Amino acid sequence: MAAMPHHTISDARLTGPPSPSSSLINAKNRVPHLQRVYQAAYRGHTRIWKIAPRSNVMLTPFLVLMWGSFAGSMYMMGRKVLGHNTWFGKD
Repeated sequence: MAAMPHHTISDARLTGPPSPSSSLINAKNRVPHLQRVYQAAYRGHTRIWKIAPRSNVMLTPFLVLMWGSFAGSMYMMGRKVLGHNTWFGKD
């Protein structure tokens, strides 16, 4: 069986100051801060999916698509009941 190469702490990638690409190593623990933010908002009766800072960016397109498709479905269902098979016109 061949011997596995032995890597030591003197490897070039492990020496020197931390690089910007290894920022997770020295990252500040934001969990206590975010926990306080979420708990304060939850106590203020804010829905959990609206607390995050980017929630409006994600919720707005979702809600537009959801309610738009619902409205389109209801519109076309009414047209179908009336005997029309297209979006516009008498068919």
